[in-house]
Amino acid sequence: MLQKPFLVTLMVGLTIIFGVVGPALAVPPWVITHGNSSAVIDTENQAGMKSWTVNGVENLAQQWFWYRVGPILPGPNPENSIDTLTVSNNTGPQPGPGGLSEQLGVTYTLAGQFRIDVVYVLVGGTPISGQADMGETILITNLSVDPLNFHFFQYSNFDLGGNGGDDSVQLLNANTFQQSDGSSNLNETVATPAASRYEAAFDGATLAKLNNGVGDVLNNVAGPLDGDVTWAFQWDFNIPVGGSKLISKDKHLQIPAPGAALLGVLGLSLIARRKRKGA
Repeated sequence: MLQKPFLVTLMVGLTIIFGVVGPALAVPPWVITHGNSSAVIDTENQAGMKSWTVNGVENLAQQWFWYRVGPILPGPNPENSIDTLTVSNNTGPQPGPGGLSEQLGVTYTLAGQFRIDVVYVLVGGTPISGQADMGETILITNLSVDPLNFHFFQYSNFDLGGNGGDDSVQLLNANTFQQSDGSSNLNETVATPAASRYEAAFDGATLAKLNNGVGDVLNNVAGPLDGDVTWAFQWDFNIPVGGSKLISKDKHLQIPAPGAALLGVLGLSLIARRKRKGA
């Protein structure tokens, strides 16, 4: 779950980045790095966040966002990935408050309809910890003269340890998906609000649904599923004129720490030595 200091860092980062107005500082994809971790994010392509390494170990194939405007039921209004919108502000990577993180902010706009502000906050650990956190906030604002019936989707395709064929995924509760490959573990916890729907699936199924040109809803399959797996969240909002909705969530990734393996070897060595002495 999110720890209080991390939430403070995330919200301060949200304020700082959304307060910056100006042109893009460079060309994506962006790389954000902190501690033992780095992530590659293409803010203008459906590949989205396409790499997340901890201690140099790759764990991610793709994570990105889709949206749909209109009735909640399946229908003719298709989902679209947010990179199809106009990028109106892209600050590029920036240091987090006090050097406690590195962060990236980008704003997507459909003129006269809505704006989506996305902030990533990466908090790495030490190499010996084998862990890192990626916080994300999404602020959706209604710019139209009518209430906005809005649906937001997050799709995640993690390949823990660089191999997606041996993973397991399941929804632990309304707010948390957990993925594991036996040695590495990933938890995504939604701080607020809980998703309206969710979907665990095998690689390709949910992505095809989001890109099939018709409106869909996630199927509420919670798992557990084993193999090359993916998962997704869906939020359904009715946003009043001039109003906004904030999604706040955190991914916590834990891989085997090199120190743990070393301690295991040392422990076996000590046991063997004691046995030899006692012989």
